[in-house]
Amino acid sequence: MTSSYNSITGTSTADELTANSATADSITALAGNDTLTGVGGNDIADLGAGNDTIYSAVASDGASILGGTGNDSLAFNTTVSNSTVSGDAGDDTIYVKTEGNSNSLLGGLGTDSIYIADAIDGTTIYGNAGAAESTDGNDTIYISGTASGAYLSGGAGKDTITIGGASTATTVFGGANNDSIFISGAASSSSYVVAGLGADSLAIKGALNSSSVYGNAAATNTADGADTIYVSGTASGFLRLRRCW
Repeated sequence: MTSSYNSITGTSTADELTANSATADSITALAGNDTLTGVGGNDIADLGAGNDTIYSAVASDGASILGGTGNDSLAFNTTVSNSTVSGDAGDDTIYVKTEGNSNSLLGGLGTDSIYIADAIDGTTIYGNAGAAESTDGNDTIYISGTASGAYLSGGAGKDTITIGGASTATTVFGGANNDSIFISGAASSSSYVVAGLGADSLAIKGALNSSSVYGNAAATNTADGADTIYVSGTASGFLRLRRCW
């Protein structure tokens, strides 16, 4: 770690750590059920094993946050931009009040919940750890506003993905198992919505404009289930319920 970072290290028991909002901090909490406040800016934090909690009211730009193994709660009651936040293994909750842009949010393995109380722009969100796993839990991804230039993936498990507004140039992938995808607005500008394998439910409460919707994994396969697709507006895009080849 370069000398430009202020180092903060916890213990193997439950710690209450406070980052310095005026400096760039590198926080290593170690084991235990730790609580970290004040993290923000371009801080680096690894909370380690345990059921850990982050609460931050300091804007983050270029931060890297790892919850570590355990059931973690990572709450950012402010703006997060150009940052990576990962819950890691365990049943984690990630909350972001204001999404600046270009973030990478990963729930990790387990039954995770990711809530964005805002629109998203250029952000990538995985319910899992961002790889092709077969043991992920039932994840929830909820975007309060619109999604633009984003990528959302539930991973394995019975996932629920909700976009509270329109989807523009955005990819939404349910993954394996019985998933639910709901977009409360039009899907346009080459948006790409794929329910994935399983008996999925997909609803677009708006028009489908120059975009594609697949009931399965958009690849050669025979294991897909009985999908339901609903588009309330006009459809000038591409719809396919089963295999695509």
